[in-house]
Amino acid sequence: MAARVEKIFWPGNLIVFCMALLLVIVMVLSQSGGPWVLLPVGIMLASFLAGLGFTSRVPNVHLDEFRDALRHAEVLLMVDVPVQQVALVEDMVHRLHPEAAVGGVGWGIADLPV
Repeated sequence: MAARVEKIFWPGNLIVFCMALLLVIVMVLSQSGGPWVLLPVGIMLASFLAGLGFTSRVPNVHLDEFRDALRHAEVLLMVDVPVQQVALVEDMVHRLHPEAAVGGVGWGIADLPV
């Protein structure tokens, strides 16, 4: 669910921020607007705070499984490959680092109930 919310709101938030920034630049360069320049600055601030609130409060579900390992200063390697190459990557990692433990979640876009 968090990934879907992020996928929906992240581009929208970014577009709103950039449009407000562009408006501020145009208003400053044309020396118009006076105190009205504070409106797009306020929109930029609200957009920034909304993004900050989202990223600080929504847990990263991909990392939750590895919290204990990260606390013990273990190395975490996250690899994003097509399903057909998972076995190849696991084999390559085990050949180069036999002490490595394979674990985690494997899913693809086909696994999402969209």
